[in-house]
Amino acid sequence: PAWPYHFSYVTTAQRGQLPNAAHAAEIPYVFGNGAALARATSEEDRAMERLVHGCWVGFARTARPECPGGVAWPAYRPGEDRLLEFGQETGVRAGFRKAFLDAAERASAYAPR
Repeated sequence: PAWPYHFSYVTTAQRGQLPNAAHAAEIPYVFGNGAALARATSEEDRAMERLVHGCWVGFARTARPECPGGVAWPAYRPGEDRLLEFGQETGVRAGFRKAFLDAAERASAYAPR
């Protein structure tokens, strides 16, 4: 199984300066290295680090992302189109960016014709 996710969390200090999280911005959170989160200045930032790190540790232990606090991370299932978004409001999203992703797939050379 695969567990799709989207990381959109921007640290409290960077909000208003960045429109969204950069590609691979979740990596310091995954490893739970507080020193790597030099821009993390609030309890909210540290809570996101604990959540993301906890999810990945749960995955390493059990081969499924078992997140702290009972946060649900759904496995991919064809037709359900659900993922976990790690953001200011973390939660399961259905149809995440569906119109954009469907258009990109249609425009792709790899799309079924």
